[in-house]
Amino acid sequence: QYRHKWQLASYPTCAVLHEINMQYDADFTLINNGHYRDVFSYSQTFDGGGSQRMVMKELRFEYDHEFTDASRLESHRRDAVAMGRLAHSDRIPNIYAACSNAQIVDVSPEGDLEQHVLMEGESYRNYTSVQKLAMAVQVAEAIADVHEAGIAHTDVAPKQFLLLDGRYQLSDFNRCRFLKEDDQGKQCLFYVGKNPGKGRSPEEYRDDDLSPKIDVYSMGNVYYYMLMGFKYFDGYKTRKAQSIVKGGGRPPLSEEVEQSKDPAIQHIVRGMRRAQAQEAEDRPPAREIARYLTEALATIAGADQVVF
Repeated sequence: QYRHKWQLASYPTCAVLHEINMQYDADFTLINNGHYRDVFSYSQTFDGGGSQRMVMKELRFEYDHEFTDASRLESHRRDAVAMGRLAHSDRIPNIYAACSNAQIVDVSPEGDLEQHVLMEGESYRNYTSVQKLAMAVQVAEAIADVHEAGIAHTDVAPKQFLLLDGRYQLSDFNRCRFLKEDDQGKQCLFYVGKNPGKGRSPEEYRDDDLSPKIDVYSMGNVYYYMLMGFKYFDGYKTRKAQSIVKGGGRPPLSEEVEQSKDPAIQHIVRGMRRAQAQEAEDRPPAREIARYLTEALATIAGADQVVF
């Protein structure tokens, strides 16, 4: 059974979206898209004066025949409800409206973690190791907030961490699962149908029932990105990478990173190793890794001294 009534609820704010006219508003700009939704940036004006750029996500036009598809609606219901439940967290972007498959959320003019590592390599390489450790803390804290709200994200990746208000915030909850409990109050496992790519946990590739620890494993992949500056299993065939993960292997670190004497780098590596234990029960909770890295950051530099 679900832990909370809100996990079965919906809180549509359709009137807000119905006020927007995409056809006649020249300010609408297509900035990105996911598998099912286009992402538009636009300027929202307020009755009291002033304006703010926001993002509207809407089902891609080639999928307009699926506007009432039950699985799609349920996916986007969970997305909106999860973001609403996490409104208290400064590690999750704000959501302002949601209706059916559409929603309005914060815009991220500064991009995401994947862009910063892969597409802006020179500026990222200029980050100090302490700044990278601070980023690792933010990643762990965001995932911990999600889990403690009774939610598993199930799609943690560098591109999901948007730089907003000076910190990386975890977005895109359309694949999330709301956690259930049995009659004894024990957390139930859940199932996610498709687990593609090279960056998932061993249990996902085995098609096992899953726990929020899959997000902890994926957090380790984010740390690999940050340490190496490129994708995990870069150059490997997908099936080969999946076979390596199921067998207990991980993408190789460079000798420079593996043997680094820099304490900040050493702590990120340790956090990554702990997050990517082969068995889910051997991985610590995200909050434990967040505390470990926070203490390391405070010891090395003092958290209030870290700026991007």
